[in-house]
Amino acid sequence: MAGELIYLAIATMLVPALAEIGKLATKVKKALEYIAAGGVLFVVSAAFEVVNASLNMPAYASLLQGVALIAGVIGMIFVLVGGVMAVLNLMK
Repeated sequence: MAGELIYLAIATMLVPALAEIGKLATKVKKALEYIAAGGVLFVVSAAFEVVNASLNMPAYASLLQGVALIAGVIGMIFVLVGGVMAVLNLMK
């Protein structure tokens, strides 16, 4: 699961760089900040999953899984909001 999150994080953090190459960054700057923040939250979620797998401490397993889940959900919300903002700004 952490591997997929890392790929998703890399993809979302590449979006601002690719938008800069495509000369779209000035139109959708705020949306790109949301998308990049979502990518950072995906990295945090993957990090908590890796720590949970490597610690092998049942006392903290549910706490680490909960934090990873919350970070992933918030990251997905940020990416969704950023994507909608980008589409709306590009449609203007």
